[in-house]
Amino acid sequence: MDEFERFAKKASDVFYGMVRKSGEFVENTKVTYNINLEKDKIIKLQNKIGAKIYKIYKDGGEYPEAFAEDLKAMSEIEDNIKTMEKNLNEKRAYTICPECSSKLGPNNVYCPTCGTKQGPTSTDQSTNE
Repeated sequence: MDEFERFAKKASDVFYGMVRKSGEFVENTKVTYNINLEKDKIIKLQNKIGAKIYKIYKDGGEYPEAFAEDLKAMSEIEDNIKTMEKNLNEKRAYTICPECSSKLGPNNVYCPTCGTKQGPTSTDQSTNE
């Protein structure tokens, strides 16, 4: 084998080695992607389970005692959010529907998103400032 043939064989071996490695890389990337998709599914299911347990708690139903502390903390956080939203809304010309959290104009009697009747509304507060 002359020098050129040895060089060509070496270059060919390197090329096919790179092709094999890039194929392995692509396959590993696909598997990693699919693993992450499955992990996302688990997280979504965990959130769904948590939401169901929280709803049971809020509706006064029975829930596992192991969740009591976390459920109470969630409820307190939810109350804090409502208080902050109320304070913020007092500074705005619109309110937030307590049922679906849609923005409401100052004259909305019913929420245009969920249809919930709204409580007494104040006048446009931007004119009161």
